[in-house]
Amino acid sequence: MSDYKNKHSLKNRIISAITNRLAVGIVILIFGIGMIVCPMDYMKIALIIIGVAVLAFCVVRAIFFFIGEKTPAAIFEIVVTGLFAVFGIICIAAPGWVISFVYFIFGAVIILDGASAMYFAVVVLRKSGATWIPYMILSAVILALGAVAIINPFSAMEWTLRFVGVALALGGIFNICNFFAKHDNDKKIEAQAVDEY
Repeated sequence: MSDYKNKHSLKNRIISAITNRLAVGIVILIFGIGMIVCPMDYMKIALIIIGVAVLAFCVVRAIFFFIGEKTPAAIFEIVVTGLFAVFGIICIAAPGWVISFVYFIFGAVIILDGASAMYFAVVVLRKSGATWIPYMILSAVILALGAVAIINPFSAMEWTLRFVGVALALGGIFNICNFFAKHDNDKKIEAQAVDEY
């Protein structure tokens, strides 16, 4: 009886792993296609989900605060929880604002990186003289991308999300192909494992 249960349990785990691989591949493919077709809508939906999750976390923390002991650490935690709640409300109420703010910060970081690349090009110019042009071109491109991210964050974010969507769709296709390629192999391994067990 025990051998039968162990064989059956092993078989169920293998079938579950096979099914999970296919399910994850399909979900990633659908999400990737959605990000290619309408990236900003998917980002807004993701921010709303994040906002709801943060608010749920804040509610749980508040309940624990009100039923627990009021120590200075607990008071500090409830203040931090309040700040998280504000963030969650902003994510739900104005996801577009959050997207543009994050991309504005991203653009500023890119501009700083471009400025440092330009400084590096000037240093190379002073030291060697001949190989500074590729560095200057690269730094100009980086500065331009940072400026686009700051001036028009929605357009820049949309294209970035589309590239992420393509990567996700390709990952989903890979998982689905991997499922079908390994399905026969997994069945052979399952049969051997059950027979050997």
